[in-house]
Amino acid sequence: MAGPLKTLFQALQASVFMSGISLAFGEESIDNMMPALPYIVMVPLGGVTTEPGYAMDGSTSPGVIPPPQYIDTYVDNLWEVSTQVEFYVWAEASSNLPIDNADAVETVRLALLSALRDQRAQSNANGDVFYGLSWKPVREDWRRMQNAVARAGKALVVTVQIDVPVVMAPPTAGEVTVETTQFTPSINNQPG
Repeated sequence: MAGPLKTLFQALQASVFMSGISLAFGEESIDNMMPALPYIVMVPLGGVTTEPGYAMDGSTSPGVIPPPQYIDTYVDNLWEVSTQVEFYVWAEASSNLPIDNADAVETVRLALLSALRDQRAQSNANGDVFYGLSWKPVREDWRRMQNAVARAGKALVVTVQIDVPVVMAPPTAGEVTVETTQFTPSINNQPG
């Protein structure tokens, strides 16, 4: 089963808003000197764990992914990590003028934010809706990369806070399935 970050990465890749945009994962991908532009790198930074809460009767509150089927929604608690994720965004305009490159980067940023919004409500062929990770933009800053000339100038780094729920792992051993049972009823007709 894919974890939340991999699922988010795959949802972003699959979004129609990311059509034609290369998406990479991990800090090691930032230094790729020959990326096909436009290019976005997703880099999770980590974050603060909130106190355990309880999943409620299968329904979800904002920011909570519906619990997997193995979770007892009345008993099992879940944890949530408010993870900071940086998205490094590069793009290049055909004119290659700095202002046009900045405009191209901002266009790709809009596609990224739209894809993040898109992953919040995906439906399958049966019409069932699955809710993705809750997120909100935290900050943006322009950064000059080491070989900026080869990178169309600067990267726009979009930082978002993504709330990642962590549910208890399913039991791996010790489960028993009762196939049959015998029951011998007895009736006491004399009140006691």
